[in-house]
Amino acid sequence: MRIALILAGLAILGASPALPAAAQDAQTPAVLQRQVDELKERVAKLEAALAALQAAPPAPAPAPAPAAAPVQPSEPVNSIGAGSAASSAKVFNPDMAVIGNFLGIPGETAFAISLLARFRDLLVGIPALILWQLIEGRRLLRAESVASE
Repeated sequence: MRIALILAGLAILGASPALPAAAQDAQTPAVLQRQVDELKERVAKLEAALAALQAAPPAPAPAPAPAAAPVQPSEPVNSIGAGSAASSAKVFNPDMAVIGNFLGIPGETAFAISLLARFRDLLVGIPALILWQLIEGRRLLRAESVASE
């Protein structure tokens, strides 16, 4: 292998473009021998470093982290309500204001646009809450009138 590296180094040196006549004169056998000796030293250092790396024991693999115990909820979780709450919280997310500011839209206008994005929820939600209160109020009045009779 060492010989192959030396030959490759010499081939690279020999493949250099044609040197001017003055530079070719400087390529005396003594200069070439010094370059070959330098290349041999470099190859020897590289082989020593490679042998040291191969002889060193591999680093131990890090121990896996212990698995965390699953968290038990104290009461049942309503997945429908949780998803609804997460989507409703989007109104207070400043992303519309930030995007509007990036586009050069004033903050008030960007906030109004974010409210318009939730307008459908308001159109359905507020009348539904009012209707629910009316139904529950009527039911309570009936229960009181039946209890008083």
